[in-house]
Amino acid sequence: MRRFRPIAAPDGRFLLNIGSGNLARPDWNNLDLSIYAELRKHMLLSRILNIIGILSDERYDKLTSLPSTIIRWDVIKGLPYEDQSFDVIYSSHMLEHIDRDRVPFVLGHAYRVLKPGGVLRIVVPDLELIIQEYMASLEMPGSTEQHEEAIDQLFEQMVRREGAGTRNQRFPVRLIDRYLIGSASKRGETHRWMYDRINLCSVLEKAGFVEIEQTAFDQSRIPGWNSFCLDCNEDGNMHEGSLYMEAIKPS
Repeated sequence: MRRFRPIAAPDGRFLLNIGSGNLARPDWNNLDLSIYAELRKHMLLSRILNIIGILSDERYDKLTSLPSTIIRWDVIKGLPYEDQSFDVIYSSHMLEHIDRDRVPFVLGHAYRVLKPGGVLRIVVPDLELIIQEYMASLEMPGSTEQHEEAIDQLFEQMVRREGAGTRNQRFPVRLIDRYLIGSASKRGETHRWMYDRINLCSVLEKAGFVEIEQTAFDQSRIPGWNSFCLDCNEDGNMHEGSLYMEAIKPS
C-alpha cells in the first residue's frame, strides 16, 4: 500500500479526518473517496469543466473550498500512513457507508495509525433517535408529511440509486455523472449499516479501544475541539440526528 507522510497542524499535533467530504480542513490530513478530492489536484481542468458547463458553479465553488492537501482514498483498502502517526482521528458520517464485515478492518487501521493515548472521534446517524422520531410520527394522526419524512430518514439512503448531487444537474450533466462517477452505491453514498450507542460501542471495544464514551457535538477530549467547527453548522448549532462517540487507544 502507498504510504503518505502526514502534515502537522500549527500546534504540532497530527490530525486525521477520514471521509472528510465538505469538512476537510487545511490543518488536518484529509482522506475522502469523492471525485472532488481528485479534481482538487487539477484546478485548470476543473475550471475548463466549469466554463463548458459540465461542472456547475455550485460544484466548482465546493471544489475550490477544499484544501489542496486532500487525498482521494478508499478506506476499505486500509489507511495509507505509518503506525502511530496521529494524535487524533475524526470521522463523520462515514462508518455507516462501509459494509458491516469491513468495519473491523477499517477500525483496526485507525487503531494502528493512532498514537497511544490518542483520541478517536466517530460521528454517525443515530439509529436510536431516528427510530424514536418514526415512532413519534405514528402517534400524530393526520401528520402524513412528518411520517413520510421519518420513513425517509430510515430507508432513503439505503435504497438510493442515483447520487444526491446528480439529481439536481441538467440532463446532459446527469448522463455524464452516471457514466463517469456511477451510481450512489458505487460512489459510496448508500448506507450499509446503522449504529446506535450500543453497537457502536461494541465495535470500538472489539477494535481494542478503551474509555469509550458518548458525547455531545460541542464536547470532546480533543483539546481545542470547538475551534475546528466540525460537528456544528455555520451558526454554531449541532447537526441534527447524529451520534457522537469518542474512544482512546490504550497507552
